[in-house]
Amino acid sequence: MNTIQSAALLAHDMRHKGFDVLHLSTALAPIHRNRIVERVKERLKYRLQDWTLVATSCVEAGVDFSFGTGFRESCSVTSLIQTGGRINRNNEYATSEVWDFRICDPPLYNDNPSFALPKKILDRMFDENAFENLSIEEILYKAISYEITESKNEKAKEILKQEREMEYPEVSKLCRVIDSDTRTVVIDKDMIKRLKKREKVTTHELQKCCVQIWSSKINDLDVKPLFESTTDEYGLYVWEYDYDPDFLGYMQGILHLVQFKKTGIEIY
Repeated sequence: MNTIQSAALLAHDMRHKGFDVLHLSTALAPIHRNRIVERVKERLKYRLQDWTLVATSCVEAGVDFSFGTGFRESCSVTSLIQTGGRINRNNEYATSEVWDFRICDPPLYNDNPSFALPKKILDRMFDENAFENLSIEEILYKAISYEITESKNEKAKEILKQEREMEYPEVSKLCRVIDSDTRTVVIDKDMIKRLKKREKVTTHELQKCCVQIWSSKINDLDVKPLFESTTDEYGLYVWEYDYDPDFLGYMQGILHLVQFKKTGIEIY
């Protein structure tokens, strides 16, 4: 799914209807994501049937999953190909498929507006039968060229220019920074106590117990800083809503609020 909220909502709805579902996204702190990853690997190892992993793009790279079938909410050519890399990786299955889909008239599912152009490019690539006629390298180059050419982002156009001139160190430099307006939120109560007592905590220990949440949601939910002051001296916040370490992570608390805010009906 394209967003954390959409993934959590789909996983919740499927489980509520009786499906066997695991959920994996950055709504879970690393210490809890690792547990889900191990469960997924265990199920895949023993070829368990009739279960589903609902996830975000956090599974597109860096995880050794191999499913029989994949479904990817339309996003970009790159994301669709990356998802394909999680399907039948080692030819374990006689047949396998990857489906590209879109959600129509979603009541609570949300989308990232920055995906509008990549989805448009993906549609064009389907219309051109690129996936049948071109190699992976050609597909990717063509899609990225389309996206950069049609983008109003001057930085993107400069990347294309430098790439054509084979100025690869400059391309690397231009691609290095990814803007992400998020805040670090501590979800573990014991860790919060240790921090408030000013106990020594390693960066590794802290990262395992934190999630990154968009600043807009921090403001909407009035998430409090770790230390009560006009500006949080450590840039840390405290999660005071529901948190489910085995399934939805911090989205357990947000789904209750989003559902009630939009429909007046609580989600369970």
